[in-house]
Parts: sequence; C-alpha cells; structure tokens
Amino acid sequence: MIERETTSESSIDIRKRIGKARELQRVRYGNDLRNGTVSFQQLEKTARFAAEQLNIIGDVCFERKWSNRTQVKLIRIARTISDLQGRPDISMEALEEAIEWKQLPTGLKSIGGESAVQT
Repeated sequence: MIERETTSESSIDIRKRIGKARELQRVRYGNDLRNGTVSFQQLEKTARFAAEQLNIIGDVCFERKWSNRTQVKLIRIARTISDLQGRPDISMEALEEAIEWKQLPTGLKSIGGESAVQT
C-alpha cells in the first residue's frame, strides 16, 4: 500500500481542482464527455500509457481475475485521478491509487464508509 501524506484541502480548493479536471476532460474529448462516459476506444487513444503501466494493468487484472469491464473501470479511475493531479498523462501514482480503490470492498468506497456493512 502506498503511504500518502494527507493534508486538509478547503472546499473551495477542491472545487477549483475538480473544475480544472473537468476542463482537461472537455479539451481532451472536445465535447461534454467525461472519463466515465467516453468510449473505451477514445479513452485508450488519449490515455498516453507507458509500456510499464500497460504491463502492470495486465498483470494486476490477471492475478486478481478481474474482468475486462473492471480493467476499463480501473483505467477510467486512474485517468480521473491524474486529471485531478493536473497531469496530461496517467501517472504511476494515479494507477497505483486506482488499483487500491478497486481492491476495496464495495461498501467501503463510499465517503466515510457510510454504506459499509455493519457486523
């Protein structure tokens, strides 16, 4: 698991970062499409993957027996994380974070774990 330095970000700063990420996506796709709705072909064409990243995605998905659909979601998440970082490419850090998010049980993905199953 990656150790990340956590810092508090104001709502205004978060809103600005999201706005910049949306603008990157609008420029990249040339319309109102976003990473979550663009076709996989267009996402793949604009992703700018390094060969090492493609190998990691293939290896991780094979080891965890993730479907092609899950692999596409992983790429969409990594692309969005990189957009939030303001990066034109998909960073290795973003890819690693996306893999971590996909490994979490579904209930723990909501903010604050509100939908986590109570035992």
